[in-house]
Amino acid sequence: MEKEVEIRQHNALTNARYDYSELQLDLLFFIISKLRKDQKTSLYELPIKELSLLTGKQYHLPYLRQATEGL
Repeated sequence: MEKEVEIRQHNALTNARYDYSELQLDLLFFIISKLRKDQKTSLYELPIKELSLLTGKQYHLPYLRQATEGL
């Protein structure tokens, strides 16, 4: 049986306007998908291979570094 997942998003995210690249949006939504209310730490690991499987895209380290610096 699948576990029910609750998705929350703060109004600041809903109402905000940002000019993010496609890669930055992929990363942002991936980060949001990993957030858990019962998480004991604020440190999250983002496996890029998992993101690649979800999006069907390949990501290269220099572009990832540039995208995360811009976030």
